[in-house]
Formats: sequence, structure tokens, C-alpha cells
Amino acid sequence: MFFNPLRPAYLANPYPALALLREREPVMWCPDVDAWVVTRHADALAVLDSEGTFSADPSHASGGRGRATTERRTRVPMGTVPILANSDGAKHAALRTVVARSFTPRTMEAMAPGIDKTVADLMDHVETNRPFDTMAGLAGPLAVTTVLQVLGIPASDAPRFREAARSLMRVRVEGAADAATAGAALRARAELHVLLNRWEQGRETLNGVLAVLLDALDEGVEREEALMLLVHLATAGNSTTAMAIGNAILALATDPDAYDELKNDPTLLLGSVDEFLRFDSPTHVITRWASEQARLGSRTIPRGQSVHVMVGSASRDPEAFDSPDRLDIGRSVPRPLAFGTGVHACLGAALARLEIAAALRALLERYRPGFRVKEIRRADTYVLRGPGALVIVAA
Repeated sequence: MFFNPLRPAYLANPYPALALLREREPVMWCPDVDAWVVTRHADALAVLDSEGTFSADPSHASGGRGRATTERRTRVPMGTVPILANSDGAKHAALRTVVARSFTPRTMEAMAPGIDKTVADLMDHVETNRPFDTMAGLAGPLAVTTVLQVLGIPASDAPRFREAARSLMRVRVEGAADAATAGAALRARAELHVLLNRWEQGRETLNGVLAVLLDALDEGVEREEALMLLVHLATAGNSTTAMAIGNAILALATDPDAYDELKNDPTLLLGSVDEFLRFDSPTHVITRWASEQARLGSRTIPRGQSVHVMVGSASRDPEAFDSPDRLDIGRSVPRPLAFGTGVHACLGAALARLEIAAALRALLERYRPGFRVKEIRRADTYVLRGPGALVIVAA
């Protein structure tokens, strides 16, 4: 069956193609992305819940891809230091246990007033009769600001830390393409160590994830493991949270019934977030690698091959959800795949829900009777789905 998720028409609206694939060939090899494409909800859970069979570590990839990943990690600064997203087993569990101390329900609930204030500050000068890019003016800054607050990075150090974190993650993912990129990554590594030394000296004034990691250093966590945890948490979820807000704004702009329902009863907002995520998930693909030969549906997945769990398709599987192509504010969504599931379920899921709800609440309060989309530019990526720009005006 023909399926090319890289073509512009798919990026604009992937759901018709995914529905056809889900019905005719739910586990299919796609040469365009060099991976098995998995579209049914049950198969998605089977992959994501099977850490022993389907690994999150790309070094398990077969042939040249796995070797290239391993070689790249050894060549770039801190490239061999494990991070949560790409580690498995005991190492992943140990790292997650450390960080999870800062992501308790009580801690996340305490973040709500700060999130509301950030949203209010961002919306303070918005004029509803003028075009407003919700991605650049609200969703993006909210995601970045909130994660730095959770991490506990001092405001005076935030710009330096963010730049260093971006430089390191860039070479970890893409490699050091040239001398300038490699040099920036080496300087970023040194910068992070300087910051860590200073944070240790003033640790009594710190809080959040940073304070927890400083305590973990005394318990045997290596310094660069602690730094990479900070770097990964600072960079991993920003785009997905921002795109989740953008997708929800777009859904409300095109569904007046849902808009009116939430406008008339804002208490439904937080409970509706998982339905927005199911309806149009920013995490559109989760990649795993077969660490051993595996059977999935009627197909055999050879060891080392990539598996793309199509979250956008699984979340609209009629075998898992009634009327899946309809946005239903009151729908219960158990185990929403947008945050992953199993041992790799997103630690910041509760935080993201608060951000999405706060952003939508502010727009519902400001734009009455509603808003319309003036311009949308989709992010040019198959793995994530959401706007790069989303300009609205009052309806």
C-alpha cells in the first residue's frame, strides 16, 4: 500500500491516510521513513508497554544506523551520558526515580498560580482586534518559562543555561556538522560545569529539580548525569507542549460548539485537555527499536529495525474510541498516548495539562464571542504535529 508521510498533503491533514492504513495494513514497512508504521491502538500499546522487546535507545538500530548513533555519541561532548528519553532498564529507572521527586502531584498543583501569572503577563498587551500569533506570543514562551521554573534554574542564569542546553542537545541529535558547532558544544559543556559549581555553593537558596539533583550528587549520581537530566528536561517537552496548545486553539477555532461549552463552563477545561490531545496529538510519532525479533499483528519485526508508533492514528482508532474523529469535551481518555505510556510516560504530563488549560482559559476570557484563524503555518515535521505559527483575530 502506498503511504508517504513526508508529502505536504499528509502534513496538512494526516488523518484520512492514517485511517486507510489502519484499516488495510495496520503494521506496514514504510521505506520513506525506514521504519515499520504501527497505526492501531492495541498495537501501539503493545509496543510502548514492551520495554524489553522495543527499546527507546537508537543504538539498538540495525546496521549502519545503530553504529552511526554509537559513534556520534562518542564524538560529541557528553554524548555517552544517558538521558531519560533514550535509556532503558535499570539506568532509566534510576534516573527517573531521582527526577520524579520533583514531579509529585502536590508539586505540580503548586505550579498553577505561577503558570496563570505567566499567561496573564503574556496576554496583558494582546489586542483582540489585531492579529495575534498564539505560538510566538503565548504557547512558546509559556512552555519555556514554565519548564525553567520547574527546574529551579535561577533567573539570572536562565539565558546561559538555555543556550548551553540547546547546543549540547543539537550535537547529540545531529552530530557536530562543522568545527563551529563542535566548538559551541565544548563551550556549552564547560559552561554547564561552571554553573553547576556555582549552584552547589549557593544550594541553600535553590529549589525545584535543580535542588533535588544537587542532593542526588551526594547520593552517587554523577555530575554529568545530573547536568544531562537538566538539559533533557529543559529541551524535551517545549515544542510538544507549545504545539499541544496550538492544536487545541485551532480545534476551538473550528468547533463553535466546543468553544461555547468551555466558555460557559470553564471548570471543564482541565478535564478536557486529554481529549484535545487525543483529537490532535502534538506527539504524532513515538519511535522504538526492536531489541529482538518480535511479532506484531500479522508481521514479524526483525531485530534492530525501527518502529514508528503513530500516536495520531492510534488516538483515532474506532476500536478504542467511539466517534473518534469528533472532538468530545466530556470524553474520558484513559492512558492518553500523547504523553507516552509505560516506563517512558512523560514525567511532565500534569504540568503540560496545567499549561494547556491556562492558555485556553485566558483566550476564552479575552476573546468573546470567539476567535478565528487568520493564518496558520504548520511545523515541517512528521514526528511532531502542530503549528509553527497560528495567528488569530476576534471573530
